[in-house]
Amino acid sequence: MSRMRFLFALFLLACPASYGRAAVDRVDGVGAAPAKAQKLRLSFHYPCTFVYEDGKPYEERVMDFQCDYMHASIKNADESFNALPTPEAQKAFLRSASRDADAAHIVYIKDIAALIKETDPATIPKGLTRVGRMERLESFVQYVSTKSLEISGPFLWPPRQMETYLEKTSGPWPSSWSPYLQPIYAHVAGLVALIRAEQKAMIDKTSAELDKKMLRISGQDVSEVTNRTGVDVAALEKLFDGSRARGVVVEAGGGAKRARAGGGAARSSVPVASDLQVAQPPDIPHSEAERSQRNYFARGVRAGLQRLKDDAAVAIRREAGETRTRGNPYGRASLIILQKGPSCSVAAQYEALRARRKEVEIEPLVKEGHDKGYYASAAAGMRSSS
Repeated sequence: MSRMRFLFALFLLACPASYGRAAVDRVDGVGAAPAKAQKLRLSFHYPCTFVYEDGKPYEERVMDFQCDYMHASIKNADESFNALPTPEAQKAFLRSASRDADAAHIVYIKDIAALIKETDPATIPKGLTRVGRMERLESFVQYVSTKSLEISGPFLWPPRQMETYLEKTSGPWPSSWSPYLQPIYAHVAGLVALIRAEQKAMIDKTSAELDKKMLRISGQDVSEVTNRTGVDVAALEKLFDGSRARGVVVEAGGGAKRARAGGGAARSSVPVASDLQVAQPPDIPHSEAERSQRNYFARGVRAGLQRLKDDAAVAIRREAGETRTRGNPYGRASLIILQKGPSCSVAAQYEALRARRKEVEIEPLVKEGHDKGYYASAAAGMRSSS
């Protein structure tokens, strides 16, 4: 036996176990501890956390939009992922979902860009009337708001909150939606700014026209619309879109005076005690705060124009002495709530109590109405999804 073989035999006799384990380790290519970690399963948690069972994070980065896609577009994605039996199956699921998310994200980017281009104000024909232009801008805002949610749908997680009783609108957007809707924020803000400018121009125009007609009614230029024996009704009716300021009477000497409708004091419905004070709201508001309170165009362009005409007609009648405003209707407008479904009575009760400075909540009123039999079911007094 050679010297080398002899020494090798002594080494095997001295430590056979350690040599055998080291040999196996070299054949497998991994140590015992890494082999155990390789078998650990992953768990998936929102917003975007993938960790092994021992708490160590997953070594590959998963983008937030990929996580959002899995939550929003794959039913019970986290439960399905966490229920997979092996880490290999989990990683295959993750790779497949990530590829789908990448493809959906490319489509999202293209569709958002096309939406912004499609609703560019420069595409509105220059020959449209002001009303037509405003209606087109409003349709753009509505379309962008709806379409952008549809385009972003594969990534919008968590779901939007349910509507509230008082406002009857959906809850606020979750903060995780912002990255997907951010590209259209500035675009919508620009459209809204154009609409506000058009609205201001319309209100200013109506206000200026009203001021001129009020001067004529007040007697500074009555010769254009009256004669020396009485009121030229036909001429007065043309002052502002058919409004009838019949309280103006011209005496034989040509001077103008005021006459109450019906020959006596103006009549009004009996107000509640807190409304006895007389408050004259502005005819057509000049300040931004007052205009915001009137909210003329809340129901669209044409409805806003009609409201402007109605306010002007009331102002003419008041100037002519035909009517007065009792109470502060615009000051109490904040008491009004929006509701839908068969819940008018409970909403009216809520408004009446608040008008008398009673601090109440709507939900207890609904429950009380149901408990006393005023509603066949609690849902009837709440809200309707229709």
